[in-house]
Amino acid sequence: MRLTAASSSIIHQLLDNQINVIYNPANHLFDHILSTCVEDINYYVLSENTYNISENCRNISSEYIDLYNYDINLYNEIISLIQSKNNIDRVFHVTNLVFQHKPRPHKIKKEDLLLINQKTRTTDKIFFNKDIYDSWNFDQSQLISYGIPLESFTNNSNDRPIDVLILSNDRMISQQIYGHFIANDTKCETLTTMHNLRIEEVNKKFNESKIIIDLENNTINQLCALACGCYVLCLSENTQDILYIQRYQSIDDMVYNCNKILNANSFQDTKAIKEYLNETFNYDQFKKHISQIMELNKRKAFIL
Repeated sequence: MRLTAASSSIIHQLLDNQINVIYNPANHLFDHILSTCVEDINYYVLSENTYNISENCRNISSEYIDLYNYDINLYNEIISLIQSKNNIDRVFHVTNLVFQHKPRPHKIKKEDLLLINQKTRTTDKIFFNKDIYDSWNFDQSQLISYGIPLESFTNNSNDRPIDVLILSNDRMISQQIYGHFIANDTKCETLTTMHNLRIEEVNKKFNESKIIIDLENNTINQLCALACGCYVLCLSENTQDILYIQRYQSIDDMVYNCNKILNANSFQDTKAIKEYLNETFNYDQFKKHISQIMELNKRKAFIL
């Protein structure tokens, strides 16, 4: 007979070197990079979508969640943790952990921010951008940099059949832009999700594309596209200054400048970009930080 979920997890936390994570996805390339950057970490996703991003990331139905033992309950958004109605952390005796990728929404008032901070005062919160870190100003916070695996995201060819690849979860907006490009004989495709693609498949898609328009402002998607030799365009609300990424005040400005880039028929300086990414978004440093964060939170779990 299986022990209670909490007791079984505590034994696992004490005796097993592997780290099992209940994972609430970010729904961008951070999921892919995180799941493959450290050995002996397994990610279990409770989702109706199929996450086919790596061997150690698997979907499980909520009704079968107690088949495994866990160490960490990981969110990619502080608001998702606050709004969550489950009590996974208590049922499985695991520690909550947050990776925060977006700045604080303007609609959150100062008094609400103080309340959120109080509710999560024992939860480690990891930020990847100083402006985002400062916008939340939370206790128990840590600032690290993203890491881009340059051996996985590579510039393989300048023969790129797709002029523009649009990254957007908003099908209506992306289809409007797509229609404009097609009407002007510009080869265009849209990519609304990456949860069913592995890193090598994303790398192939980026290498087929000359320009990436990122309507979601996901920094890590932009960095990976840069590593693949793409021109990367996004809206100016991104809070981090990153070399080689072009920012615009409106979608119209982005679309207009796509034509200028395509007409110039030039290519990115791949060598300079790779050097910049390796220095500023070093993958080995990222792996080291993630390993330390996970090990720390595994130890926190069994002393909760």
